[in-house]
Amino acid sequence: MKITILIVISGLWLASCKIPVIAFKESELDMRYIKQLSVVAGGYRGHPVSDPLNKKLGQEDTMFQSIRIYACTLQVATTIRNNLVEETIMNAFHPSVGTIEPMKGDEFRLYMAVMGDVAGSMAVYLPAMFDASGQCRRLGPAWVGTWNAGEFSFYKTLQHRADRLGGPGQWYYDRRENEDRRTGSIILHGSGGALRKQSVRMLTDHIENIASLDSFRVMRIFRRSPSQIGADKGVQSDIPGVFHDSS
Repeated sequence: MKITILIVISGLWLASCKIPVIAFKESELDMRYIKQLSVVAGGYRGHPVSDPLNKKLGQEDTMFQSIRIYACTLQVATTIRNNLVEETIMNAFHPSVGTIEPMKGDEFRLYMAVMGDVAGSMAVYLPAMFDASGQCRRLGPAWVGTWNAGEFSFYKTLQHRADRLGGPGQWYYDRRENEDRRTGSIILHGSGGALRKQSVRMLTDHIENIASLDSFRVMRIFRRSPSQIGADKGVQSDIPGVFHDSS
């Protein structure tokens, strides 16, 4: 009896440690899905210049009329660098020179949903991880914000809670984490040292209207980082430098 109990307990423990399968497919990422994310987040914020305090909600009834979804696939690959074999993450559409043909492993799909065709409209960034069989294993966190010429500004973060039974899971919004910080503002750029309450800002390689582009590259990411003394500071990531690959 004791052995049986131990086997049952061990089985339950292993089951609880297993990464769950999420009932999510790329084809489900549509207008309805993005609108639901906006509802969970309590709406999106307006343009950071016209609404520097980040208090005015956008006109949602006019936002959900058109949508463009951009996608990028990053794969875990094995490369040789300085005669050493190491794992790296690379753009699946631009394989690096010297890459060893790897066994198919996990891949990360990054989605950017752009609403409307006028700058200042809503944008949602959503990453997902899929295993070798094509099953979704992780979603998010999702960022909700606005897009402008050559940039995205995100103000809210949504977290995804997986369903252990393999269902679609649930998105939730932590208002205290997003809106009740002691400062919540960082200086990114602009005349007069304008404070813009945003969590993440992406700069692209094109300065044209994002909604009119077939593709673009994210070149730099500014992210708010709380310090130990209570104030926030900005951290910049240079994407080509991080991945050692301009593509």
